[in-house]
Amino acid sequence: MTEQTNQPAAKVSYLGVEAAIWGNRKKDGDGVRYSVTYSRNYKDADDQWQSTHSLSELDNLKMGVLHLRVADKISELKANDRSGDQ
Repeated sequence: MTEQTNQPAAKVSYLGVEAAIWGNRKKDGDGVRYSVTYSRNYKDADDQWQSTHSLSELDNLKMGVLHLRVADKISELKANDRSGDQ
């Protein structure tokens, strides 16, 4: 991960549920710690895309798949971080 920005390090989605992966430098400056925020995208009555952090029971099932994909992406980001340190 390079410099801290207001943009996520990566985004992963599955069937309308999205995870934004954020990279934050550790306080000692040695490495990056990742955190994740989740949201669901939907179209409103005016056919405009909206986003919410409130997830339905069906979204909860999708989260099982999404969590695995997020874990893989974080592993990939960490591997890239390590290769960039050398």
